Amino acid sequence: MRAPKFIGAATLGCALWVTSAWAQDAGGAKPAAPASAATQAKDSKLFGRFTSVATEAEKQVRQKSVEKAISEISFVLRSFGRKRVEAKTHIPSWVEIKQTGPNTVTFHFEGRSPEPCPLSGSTKGKDPDGKEAEFAARWDGASLIQTVTTEDGKRTNVFKPQADGSLKLSVELKSDRFETPIRYTLSYKPA
Repeated sequence: MRAPKFIGAATLGCALWVTSAWAQDAGGAKPAAPASAATQAKDSKLFGRFTSVATEAEKQVRQKSVEKAISEISFVLRSFGRKRVEAKTHIPSWVEIKQTGPNTVTFHFEGRSPEPCPLSGSTKGKDPDGKEAEFAARWDGASLIQTVTTEDGKRTNVFKPQADGSLKLSVELKSDRFETPIRYTLSYKPA
């Protein structure tokens, strides 16, 4: 008798967690206790305004990912789909990240309204297209992760600080309309 799939997934998840904990503890070092959201926010190098310095290679990866997703859309809807996907993956010339409350971070991209996101839970609002959306944010180490979920799909932005003060913005868009998620990374420098 085969074990149900969820048991295998749970076992794999536990194995990955144990392996991760073991790797952190290698050499006798104890893993650091996670910092509170307020402490991480206060110490973050991600706050401020950043200007796009996306390389040609980054732009090409974005374009190839967009083309792959569009090729998976029904031929009848492809033209309309292309316009929507291109708009959703537009490279903003700047992004600004601010702590706007003890547990709230606001993301502001060029051409869009500011998007306040709680660091615990989520909040409802409107996406750039005026559709109902759910906004959330959380810390993952030094990286800040923003998620925006709508009826069309989910966008995940991962903001990762770099040693030179710049940031990398990794984007993932998932939708029922295409099988392969759109994934790309962009570079930004302090403004």
